[in-house]
Amino acid sequence: METDPYTFEWQNVPAGNHLLIARAVDNLGASKDSSPRFLTATGNGNKPPTITLQLSSDRITLPDSVTLTATAADPDGAIAHVVFYDGATRLGQADDAPYVFVWNAASPGNHLITARAVDNLGAETVSSLRFLTVWPSPLPNDNTPKLSVSATADDTVRLTVTGPPGYYIISMSEDLSTWVDIYPVTIEASGVGAVDDSGGPLHYSHLYYRVRLEP
Repeated sequence: METDPYTFEWQNVPAGNHLLIARAVDNLGASKDSSPRFLTATGNGNKPPTITLQLSSDRITLPDSVTLTATAADPDGAIAHVVFYDGATRLGQADDAPYVFVWNAASPGNHLITARAVDNLGAETVSSLRFLTVWPSPLPNDNTPKLSVSATADDTVRLTVTGPPGYYIISMSEDLSTWVDIYPVTIEASGVGAVDDSGGPLHYSHLYYRVRLEP
């Protein structure tokens, strides 16, 4: 500081112990240090960012893409970047608002999508889960049943089957190796049948469903 009162406000103090001094320098270059003062800072006081995530659609048919849009803000700093994930797989990163990622290479199946906001001091917040169902490209006269998953509550998902009229069985797996039949679904002339599952899809990092037509 060059004028009286000689005051400095230290912001974003790193956590830890600090030894502070003030040094006065006169017009001829002579200097004198003050007595040291100790300062202990616990934590950096940084508030975490906020983030919400929206999908352009919760079900697509290849080769369609899906747009992931995050709304992120930081109450006491700035957003450094937003990273988008499919489960634990990193899809992409947006460094500037609007925080958008267009996913062109989604694989057929069910996906759990999240976005992670990181602020300028490294604090992170993860968005709520969003479900995405990706159907493969249809073949001519393809009557293969299709299954989509959408959240209807914090602990419930709706399993929707589309296909020709008939009797279907929905199975579930946690590892894609062991499958358990969990629900029957009957499809009438409308071509659509659905059942709500409150068995805990949000309690697992990965949960898989498939459907088959019973003869």
